[in-house]
Amino acid sequence: MIPPILAKMRPPEQSPLALADAHSLETVRLSAGYGERPAIRDVNLTFRPGQITAIIGPSGCGKSTLIRCVNRLHEVTPSARVAGQVLLDGADVYAPGVDPVLVRRRIGMVFQRPNPFPTLSIFDNVAAGLRLNGIDPGKSLPDLVWEALDRVVLWDEVKDKLRQPGTALSGGQQQRLCIARALAVAPEVLLLDEPTAALDPMATLKIEELLRELKRDYTVVIVTHNMQQAARVSDVTAFMLAGLDNAGVVVEVGPTHQIFTNPTDRRTEEYITGRFG
Repeated sequence: MIPPILAKMRPPEQSPLALADAHSLETVRLSAGYGERPAIRDVNLTFRPGQITAIIGPSGCGKSTLIRCVNRLHEVTPSARVAGQVLLDGADVYAPGVDPVLVRRRIGMVFQRPNPFPTLSIFDNVAAGLRLNGIDPGKSLPDLVWEALDRVVLWDEVKDKLRQPGTALSGGQQQRLCIARALAVAPEVLLLDEPTAALDPMATLKIEELLRELKRDYTVVIVTHNMQQAARVSDVTAFMLAGLDNAGVVVEVGPTHQIFTNPTDRRTEEYITGRFG
């Protein structure tokens, strides 16, 4: 049976961008790999509503695999395997009968490189998920597209060129378009995997400002190699490191100011200060 919380849809009269309730997300002994090769092992993390959690650590420690497991994208990779639980409002997203498409709608994801659909216009990029999911929130499609673009502070920049290809925008605009596309289908959680790695400093600052705004209504998780970025935008930081079997484990997690100024684990301090990684 599908857990009721995962089968729930918002009432038609409610805008999909207006979130009334906070939503909890937790991993419990989450392990994953590719065939015989481990990627992460026994990851226990809680991502709290209204906060930005940054996941940091050296390349190859499983950060991206972790968040791909959270919204069930990991399983689309050949030979991928997952064990443990991902609890959204207490319900396991890997429970039998749970629709992965519904999970990915409720747990949205933005990738490292902006990836607007190349054959679609700006308008249709944002509308794509709404059309695919058949969501009827009682508003017109143009209204919903406007809400999403306005939420990412992009409307004024594109309102006169909505029929132009999404790929015609600058890199920073494309990334905000991708965030708008994710928000349009009303997720409760937003995962971002190195969302500013391909952007210039000005575009990066715009994305960071946007994330601070979005955390008021969403549970936000960001993977980043940029220590300064993690310190600037996150409320909580989790440090991961690959163990002897190359499986990533969580070494330390806590309030960001504590992790960056007074970590409890020597390995965290060495990574933060650039002595390894």
